Amino acid sequence: MKTEEIKGLNLKGEMVTYLVKRPTSVDYQAAQLYSNKIAAKIAQQVDDEDRPAFLTRAKVRELLTKTGEWNDDMEKELVSSARKILELERKLAKGGIKKSEGKALALEIKNVRARQLEILGKTRNMDEFTLEAQVENANFDYLIFSCILDEEGNRVYKNIEEYKEDGNDPVTIACASRLAEILYGYNPDEEKNLPENKFLIKYGFVDKELRFIDKDGNYVDSRGRRVDKDGHLVNEKGEQVDINNERLDENGNPIEEFQEFIDD
Repeated sequence: MKTEEIKGLNLKGEMVTYLVKRPTSVDYQAAQLYSNKIAAKIAQQVDDEDRPAFLTRAKVRELLTKTGEWNDDMEKELVSSARKILELERKLAKGGIKKSEGKALALEIKNVRARQLEILGKTRNMDEFTLEAQVENANFDYLIFSCILDEEGNRVYKNIEEYKEDGNDPVTIACASRLAEILYGYNPDEEKNLPENKFLIKYGFVDKELRFIDKDGNYVDSRGRRVDKDGHLVNEKGEQVDINNERLDENGNPIEEFQEFIDD
């Protein structure tokens, strides 16, 4: 059985070594049975007004449509933005244009992707409260419980309830993150691997933290204007300024040379 070793300090401050294994068919079956039980249980739960405690994703979408927070135009924009991103990515991948034009393409992709996430956020904010999300979380919880082993190859937790009580343990969290990478291809550096960001990093428009920089490594905004580490506009001396290059104090207020008021 192939495993990956994760070391760290647990909640008690003890150095421990856990092993993360890939789930077997037996693990998947057990996780499915457990999540089915959770689904049946929460489907019966109601709030104080006797309404279902958890809604389906379809019901959430229906409610958002009724309140005007979701509509067909948003659905169409999601489809068109996905096509637009693919189109721009192809242009960027071809190269053969000026670096400045490549930067413009990369920034356009970032803007379209940001708008896409803004639209999706309207439903994602409520997704964690849906019936399906609860079931998916239960399934993953069981796989974590089942696939985290001690150095002898035994499960770290006696049962799923013990795991859920101890779920904030930093080593367990690290194991869960690694299992997510194994199962779902989750990559903590996923944003850096997006085509537009790979281009911007390669040609020195941003640093490894995706912050815009100039040719000398100074922080700038997407338009090339000098900024400090917090993103505030600054002049050549590093002093905070407004869009008209007028100085501001540390609180962002205009600095004016005071002259005494004149008597009438």
